[in-house]
Amino acid sequence: MKKKLTLYLNKMTEQEKIDKKSELIADLNATVTVMEEIWKYHPDNPDKVDIRHEYKILETIKANVTEELDNLES
Repeated sequence: MKKKLTLYLNKMTEQEKIDKKSELIADLNATVTVMEEIWKYHPDNPDKVDIRHEYKILETIKANVTEELDNLES
């Protein structure tokens, strides 16, 4: 498998390599961003966020926004 990948990479043009590298860096960045977000709630994180509390805050925000929307339509 590694040999096929090496052959594929060797046949790529310089622009294709640059494009592929940019795509991989974007994928890596997106993955790290999600990992950092999930870590906030991870059981092994000693400073983890209380998800129940955060959810209640979001419910309150949702209710407030919904109420504001309803008031605009009145």
